[in-house]
Amino acid sequence: MAFKLFKRLDISEHPGRASTTPVSHHTVRERAGQRLDNFLLATLKRVPRSRVYAMVRKGEVRVNGGRARPNTRLAEGDVVRIPPVAAAAPPARGAGAPRRGPPPRAGKRVQGPPGGGGRGPPTPPRAGGGGGRVPRGGGAAAPARGPAAERLGPSIRAGILYEDRQLVVLDKPAGIAAHGGSGVSAGVIEALRAMSPEQGFELVHRLDRDTSGCLVIAKDRPTLLELHGAFREGAVKKSYDLVVDGRWPRRLRTVRDRLRRYTLPNGERRVRVDVEGLPARTDFEVVEFAGACTWLRAFPRTGRTHQIRVHTAARGHAILGDRKYADRGSAGPGARRLMLHASSIAFPLDGQRRRFEAPPDRRFVETWERLRS
Repeated sequence: MAFKLFKRLDISEHPGRASTTPVSHHTVRERAGQRLDNFLLATLKRVPRSRVYAMVRKGEVRVNGGRARPNTRLAEGDVVRIPPVAAAAPPARGAGAPRRGPPPRAGKRVQGPPGGGGRGPPTPPRAGGGGGRVPRGGGAAAPARGPAAERLGPSIRAGILYEDRQLVVLDKPAGIAAHGGSGVSAGVIEALRAMSPEQGFELVHRLDRDTSGCLVIAKDRPTLLELHGAFREGAVKKSYDLVVDGRWPRRLRTVRDRLRRYTLPNGERRVRVDVEGLPARTDFEVVEFAGACTWLRAFPRTGRTHQIRVHTAARGHAILGDRKYADRGSAGPGARRLMLHASSIAFPLDGQRRRFEAPPDRRFVETWERLRS
């Protein structure tokens, strides 16, 4: 169990209607290191997401007797107090029940471990060309059953590169968030939970909403923790394809600008170069020039927020379509999306090295072709 119950939570006494849970206290054990909001969402599986965040904001949820923020990291031995809260009735079973699991799609290059390497028979990797589309990890949360999560289902199913009993590797489409949050009702993780409520999907890492490409989701806590350890040890290797404004100097192969996060007056979080920021390194190589633009391949050696976007913009070569860090509203002509794609990810799991690839999508390639013409 992820926690020890001092008072038993029972929200199934009246399956036909909502019920109210009593005050409960949870001692953090296996879920040490998890964010408070994800801990609560995993615990209160039929409580609306908005209600969970409201309880934290109002101070109704206490950690070791004091108020806490949603992003507070819980430590082993912390005691979380949860107030009485109304839980929704369990969903009816029958014809409208969600399917057991999303099938993988063809049309993406995948290199998995020999024989699968999972804890059970894996879905065979699919080989083929590109095509059109969809740490820091999050914690388990209640399955999202709202219309927003359901609408994302087809795009998420179409983007699955690989799946076995331990994980799902997805080619996330640009424009879909990795998870719901401020201003976003649902993302990849909510859609997966809606499709397969019995699975304990948890984000292994994150991609910006406007970035497409490889995203890894764990199906159980041991897999999540092992992959988090691989990230901490620098054993995870990622590559990105991107198109920047201007002609990138071929000799500029490494950027080591330190980065610091800050918040705008409207509450939006940004990142800037700051000599007192956290160390960051991105390696670059030029793939091709097209007029006043450059196709680059980037290899981040650290995992700072918006690292590639800020490193390129700080050198005067913002990523096309980047409305956060470009000097003008939309960097580059004809960029209908952020031209940043997570092309590959490789990591160790169960003693085997796994590598997955997703070539840039049709919109990315078509934009580049327009720039070349």
